[in-house]
Amino acid sequence: MSRGGIKCPRCGNINTFGRVFCSRCGVRLDLSRVNTRVLAKSIERPHSSALRLFRFLLFVALLAVVALLLWPSGLVGAPGAVRDARSMERKIAAVMRAQQAGLYVFEIISEREANAYLAEILKRNEGISRSEGMKLGIEAITMGFQPDGLTVVILAAWGPLRISYEVTGMPVIDEEGFKLDVISARWGHLPLPGPSGQWISERVARVFSQMQRERRMLDDLQRCDVGKGKVRLVTKGRR
Repeated sequence: MSRGGIKCPRCGNINTFGRVFCSRCGVRLDLSRVNTRVLAKSIERPHSSALRLFRFLLFVALLAVVALLLWPSGLVGAPGAVRDARSMERKIAAVMRAQQAGLYVFEIISEREANAYLAEILKRNEGISRSEGMKLGIEAITMGFQPDGLTVVILAAWGPLRISYEVTGMPVIDEEGFKLDVISARWGHLPLPGPSGQWISERVARVFSQMQRERRMLDDLQRCDVGKGKVRLVTKGRR
């Protein structure tokens, strides 16, 4: 018998373990001479190979997850200019005056106005760009408006890395104020379902909670209707 198999007593051919007759001459092999320890090792080899393959596939999967996390998604919505930020400022002031007077009014906000306004806020407020909720340096906040949801993307810096957080949801205003009914969430390009998506939503909400003036205005709205490239803010008015 050889270490690599069972040696044929007639022709000397080395047969693989498990054979009863020689693959070359057909003579019956003497299985009583098989070393059970060597046989056991030969049986274990396929299992070892499968385990190595599983470990390799697991490593590749984990590497893919990390790559998706660290691959920031693109910003959403149309970028605006300084004049768009000023227009947004005037509309917010008009909504807040109507809220104080108890008047029913509405204002249409475009993506350009919202994104330019957010860019100006980040420039003026270091507390937001170094948000306690994100633990990162925020470089950009943008919004995209579509009939099927409002999307918020936050691009943050973590040392040399760029990380993005994205939440899509429908605006809801109830007794607790303005919030998003989350439809989907992503960290980088990695979708986060269920509780994981809610965790991202809470981090994004913490960033916006620092915009106290704007937050009070949103909390006191009657409705926030989302359309293609725009939202409509509607005040409650007196009954």
